[in-house]
Amino acid sequence: MINRGTGTAAGLGVPAAGKTGTTDNNRDAWFAGYTCDFTTVVWMGNDTPTEMTYQGRKVTGGSYPAQIWRRFMLEATDGLESCDFVGSGCGRRGAQQAQGARQPDHHHDCADHYDRARRDDHHHRSR
Repeated sequence: MINRGTGTAAGLGVPAAGKTGTTDNNRDAWFAGYTCDFTTVVWMGNDTPTEMTYQGRKVTGGSYPAQIWRRFMLEATDGLESCDFVGSGCGRRGAQQAQGARQPDHHHDCADHYDRARRDDHHHRSR
């Protein structure tokens, strides 16, 4: 669940993970998040070189983009069963961190997983 950090406005109450982003001048802001079933990104941008504000509040990735993502995902996942993240240790670690669980360092496991995936991809492309 998204229950800490700058993206808490996107919390769904089910396993989900996400990342906020805001440019230095608040000209662009986004929230990219996913559940077991969907990946969605909400981006807000300003074509002029001015800071984005809405109702007197600076627009950041954790504000309106996260709120819009949440509203969309609540509709998109309505009626679906909640599921846990599965896959490599890297994916589970990300999901567990998003839920606030303290995890051991899996850096080497993730690096090995990534290297294997790259080798497999290279092998298939060279055929």
